[in-house]
Amino acid sequence: MPKSIFFEFDRHTYEIDGMKISSIKNEMFMASNNRLAPYIIKLRDEPYTDDLLSVDMQMNLSVFLIDLFWRNPSADRTAMELIQWSKMTWVDDKRISFEDPEREREYKNHPVFSKLERYKVHIESMKQITKASLPGYIYCNLWEFKNEPFVLGDFPIIFSKSPNKHTDLASLEHFLPISSNRLYACNRLEGLNFKRYDSLIINAIQIDQAMSFVVSPNSKILEESIRFYKAVKNDGCLPLYKKYLFNKL
Repeated sequence: MPKSIFFEFDRHTYEIDGMKISSIKNEMFMASNNRLAPYIIKLRDEPYTDDLLSVDMQMNLSVFLIDLFWRNPSADRTAMELIQWSKMTWVDDKRISFEDPEREREYKNHPVFSKLERYKVHIESMKQITKASLPGYIYCNLWEFKNEPFVLGDFPIIFSKSPNKHTDLASLEHFLPISSNRLYACNRLEGLNFKRYDSLIINAIQIDQAMSFVVSPNSKILEESIRFYKAVKNDGCLPLYKKYLFNKL
């Protein structure tokens, strides 16, 4: 069943005194979903015009990308490392801050604390990106094709390199398949063309990044993409193809 594949039960639910609480999902993620979903639906379904990639659209897609990155299970390890590396302080009755390593360790090892702090990683990314002076010369494009050449994986964001700081989520070049026939691209070089062979590279990276699944409405495209992925992976050429993709478009 699709629900068993695309849905992880109790991922954002925590338990206190035998009672399951879903405040993270209901109060935080639901608000984000409701605000960002119309932009993704518009980008996926509306006829492509220059107005479709408005400044408002690009800004909200950046927020969506950050949200998608941190909510994806593949980012769990990175998020937990950030939580473990962070420092906690408390304030005494005289409003003087102090550290308590034993108490901090106890908090960080508690499953409820981990789930609550997991969401704060999103907020920290937004804070740092808002404060930072990021380069403003990224070209945004929406590539559209009739033959639905793209496969979609469970970690769909393709960055030019692995993000190693919060601001990378907004400043790194990236590709984001919106559907099987639309690809959103942000690059430092203005794209001149996009060929069918390039979509195979996109698909190979999607397959390589996927944790559990990739999907496609076209079985022939999926089979061809898997064959291509196995060939370039076996030859160790996938990083070179990825570098070519970002240097070309």
